[in-house]
Amino acid sequence: MGKKKGASEELPAPPAVDNKCAEEPEDTLVVTALKTIDDKYCALELQFEQEVESLRKKYSEKQSPLLEERVKVLMDASSCPAEDKEFGTPACKGFWLQAMQNADDFAEALEEWDDPVLEYLQNIKKTNVTEQFPQKGFKLEFVFSENPYLVNSTLWVQFHTNFEVESYKPYLEPECIEVKSSGIKWKDGKDVTVKFKTAPKAKKKSKSKGMDKSQEPRESFFRFLFRNLKLGDPAPEDLAAIMMGDAYVETDDEDNLTSMILEQLHGIGQSIASEIIPYAVRYYTGEAGGDNDDDDDEDPEEEDSNDFDDDDEDSDEEPPPTKGTKKKGQKASTAKSAEVGPGAKTEECKQQ
Repeated sequence: MGKKKGASEELPAPPAVDNKCAEEPEDTLVVTALKTIDDKYCALELQFEQEVESLRKKYSEKQSPLLEERVKVLMDASSCPAEDKEFGTPACKGFWLQAMQNADDFAEALEEWDDPVLEYLQNIKKTNVTEQFPQKGFKLEFVFSENPYLVNSTLWVQFHTNFEVESYKPYLEPECIEVKSSGIKWKDGKDVTVKFKTAPKAKKKSKSKGMDKSQEPRESFFRFLFRNLKLGDPAPEDLAAIMMGDAYVETDDEDNLTSMILEQLHGIGQSIASEIIPYAVRYYTGEAGGDNDDDDDEDPEEEDSNDFDDDDEDSDEEPPPTKGTKKKGQKASTAKSAEVGPGAKTEECKQQ
């Protein structure tokens, strides 16, 4: 009997599961009603942002002549040393380079071999991809004076987002989905984005013959920013290797990696557009930026003070670094700017 009963009372098959419902549970009536209210709120938020942008545009038109006046002052070579007249901003040589080096979020994108090129930078301009909806993206133009490095007189890069009026959600930042650029034409032997390696072909008989030059890509502001990339493209190997190191060879998520690179590029572009361009002189003098450096200088002292008793036994074997020692990992370009200092640059401009 027991066996028959057990055989006849088999467990019923589980009901079919709707995968969509399993992943996204249906909203309750209350949540549905709340979202309806929120949709109306978001529509008003979009109207508000459009009016803010209209006001921003109005004042941007008033500020634009002041930025042009700034360019004229920087390019005035009437009282500068003769050797500085060839550079982009002869009145304050290396003005844009110094401003970018003093920006915490941006300085890490610069390498010491980028510096000589950026000394010929005259101006940086920003325009919106579309005037009606600035959220769609923006364009940066880098204007250079005649120089030994670039064939281009202007380099540009555009950042495009996934902003659409119909699907815009004010609680989500538009994502960068594409970067377009002018590309760079380097003069012969002047490409700072590569390292030239010279190796002998055979026996060393002559310094000028029997040598084979090969190029090795290296990190550079110009390699990082001025490129064409869109969501769905394979991740650029050079940038992926720089950003992820050894982890790059292990990842199969190309879409996520490309999205991450686009986000990094967009972030640098936003820093230039919203901070460096409008407040360049404040970054040049060091009045803007540099907050993280102050924190870095204070934290080790506090930590040493708090842990003095714990480290007392090791103090004889490992004396603290002397004042002025270069921080581990500090970039050459940063070290150089520290030696020159914003104050020295400002004084130089005054003397000129």
